[in-house]
Amino acid sequence: MNEGEVNPNVIEKEFDRDTALLYRKKGPSIPFLAFSILRNASRLVSPQKNAQLHSKSISDDESTLQIMGGMRFYAMLWIIYANTLALSEKGVVANIKNKPKMFDDFMFTIFPTAYFAADVFLFMSGFLAIYSMLKLTKFNAFTVLYQYLRRAYRLIPVLAFVMFTARFLIPRFVEGPMCQRYNEQFGSCDQDFWRNLLLIRNFFASDISSTCLPWVWFVSVDFQLFLLVPLIAVLFQKSKIGGYVTSLALVGISLILTAVLNGVSDHPGANPYLDVEFFNSLYIKPWARAVPYYLGVYIGSSFYYHIKDEESNSIYLRIKENPWLRAFMYFTGFSSMFVITFVVFDYTQTMGTNWSTAAKVSYATIAPPTFIFGVICWILPALLNRAKLFRFLLTGPILTLLGRVSYMVALCHPILMIAINVTSGQQIYVEGYKMFAIFVGHAFLIYLLATSLNLMIEMPLRGLEGIWYDKFYAVNMTENWITAQNFEKASVKKVNAKEISEMTK
Repeated sequence: MNEGEVNPNVIEKEFDRDTALLYRKKGPSIPFLAFSILRNASRLVSPQKNAQLHSKSISDDESTLQIMGGMRFYAMLWIIYANTLALSEKGVVANIKNKPKMFDDFMFTIFPTAYFAADVFLFMSGFLAIYSMLKLTKFNAFTVLYQYLRRAYRLIPVLAFVMFTARFLIPRFVEGPMCQRYNEQFGSCDQDFWRNLLLIRNFFASDISSTCLPWVWFVSVDFQLFLLVPLIAVLFQKSKIGGYVTSLALVGISLILTAVLNGVSDHPGANPYLDVEFFNSLYIKPWARAVPYYLGVYIGSSFYYHIKDEESNSIYLRIKENPWLRAFMYFTGFSSMFVITFVVFDYTQTMGTNWSTAAKVSYATIAPPTFIFGVICWILPALLNRAKLFRFLLTGPILTLLGRVSYMVALCHPILMIAINVTSGQQIYVEGYKMFAIFVGHAFLIYLLATSLNLMIEMPLRGLEGIWYDKFYAVNMTENWITAQNFEKASVKKVNAKEISEMTK
């Protein structure tokens, strides 16, 4: 140690290891901290925070936001399950013949209704986007532009890495009698890669048989809906009522557009898994997916103002104080999700042949908000630090880790499934229990792979965004503490000198 320096061990004891490390590192070595496997591994299981906000600015009341990690994990499992069944049904000869029998199974409805999991992801994305922005102390034109650049930076590099790996690296490891089918799945990436990187994939035909990561339509939709969030945040800073009205107005406009455009379409549909034309022409467009997203914006902003001032929202106070109201919310939420998924939706049994146009349009319009309403009824008590069972099932270091790698899982899991499917060859028949075993295997492998890629690719890229802010915060916090310690020592020395002087006299 040089003269005037402070022992890092003392800083670590007072704060934490990361603060001591950031304070000690100097100059060009700082960006390399973002690539530290050990540092990223420790952060992987810690509560997720926005890179624009330091964890010290997160209050205890906001710690309930950790339930979003568990929600991401369970929603992603639903999607993996549905895609496992979709690929098995598509690739197995005998299973295709048994499709009507499979669709008559009551529990099989979980497969074609898995698109609700995408709505849950959009709801959480809107919730967290507006919540993190409202916590910023100032908002101007530069801040708005930075939010757009930051969002693109968090999405595009990882997407480019996955697309490059799928197109050029994985084919070297795929072998077997059906291996040529893998290249058929990703062959058009040489020409169509720009659609994914410009986040406009959803404006082109995208079904499970098309090429070059057709499932990244979700990333495109999420970014397109995000474009309005910084502007809504600016509006909230000027008028809370104006922000609430705008959020709900966007929900209403989306409902109207979904109904009208589906009603005048030549091929109205109600389920994107079963109706490719409906999926391409309407479902993956931003105006049709705006309902869950901007409902998330509305709930996220209202929760932010409740945390800021608990007396600002009397409904939240009633939910916290009244257990009977919470019980009613649990029952209503479960009923809404169950009815809209299993009871109303007999589309799976007849594949839509006996549904009228009005029935299809009505279901496609009201199903997403109804399901999200059920989700809101379940999670609001947990966000308000009630519902211990839900918080137990949705929080914890493991669920935080599994939720944090969801973006990598969403991008990679169909690639893994296709590679395994074409490598293993063409099976004649896959029983139901074998499909479940395949799903478990896919889920285990993809989460193992995604965690590794998250540590090596996604977290370093995101870490570069916040490393200088973390360094600035750590240095300021430590130097303020050192200054306070030196002031106390100087005061003690001054008092001791005065006492000695008086004793000498």
